[in-house]
Amino acid sequence: MKKTFQGSCHCQKVKYDCKIDTDKDSIQICNCSLCSKLRWKGLKINPSQITITEGKDNLSEYKMTYTTTYSCKDCNVLVYSLTEATDWAPDYCRINITSLDNISPEEINSITTEYVDGKADTWQVITNQEEINSL
Repeated sequence: MKKTFQGSCHCQKVKYDCKIDTDKDSIQICNCSLCSKLRWKGLKINPSQITITEGKDNLSEYKMTYTTTYSCKDCNVLVYSLTEATDWAPDYCRINITSLDNISPEEINSITTEYVDGKADTWQVITNQEEINSL
């Protein structure tokens, strides 16, 4: 089901609208060092599905190899990340699932969760239950 949600950082200086298709989009849990330290759960969407409605100038950037993360300069909440196209994937965005303000637990639970291998830099979906348990 397609629906528009609103999200924000903790101090409310950064706000956004996000169009989510709960039948097609997925929540990704990654095992790379940054995602592991943040306990990050990112809702993977097309970059065209997010619109920053307030506070774009209040976002700080942290650039990694393929991905740039965007956090509020004041409260430091990581709002989203943007990954550039590579040989193995098109551009995509991951929204911090916990920054969505008006999504219900039932809606979150209806979205497919995938575990991805960022640690090995392959970004492949992990299906081995033993590997998933170690995340």
